Amino acid sequence: MHHSLRFITTSLFVAMMALTLVACSSDDDAGGGDSSATTRQSKIAALTGDQTAGKAKYEMNCGGCHKVDGTGNTGPNIISGAIAELSVEAVAAVIINGKGTMPAYGSMTDQEIANTVAYVKGQLAGK
Repeated sequence: MHHSLRFITTSLFVAMMALTLVACSSDDDAGGGDSSATTRQSKIAALTGDQTAGKAKYEMNCGGCHKVDGTGNTGPNIISGAIAELSVEAVAAVIINGKGTMPAYGSMTDQEIANTVAYVKGQLAGK
């Protein structure tokens, strides 16, 4: 009987560890741990952004911290350096989830985010 109890206890322990590993492994992607966010970022990257609409959204939501010209104020410079080199998906992730003191703008539509990214990476940063 002692061996059966040990077997059951060991089996439960192994099962709990496996479940823990599976649950933790989903937190590793760049989209903030949510695979639907990664899918959303990919969908945003596939959209054609309207830079004119993106400029209006950028000036309304981002210009106060990043300045209207993108050179940074309380938020970092987003038109030069490492931040400017981020992929469309990475920029979308920051807009969706926020970062540091930047609030999340996940309530923006995919098209609004695509427009904003197109403006920032295109007309504003000249890329």
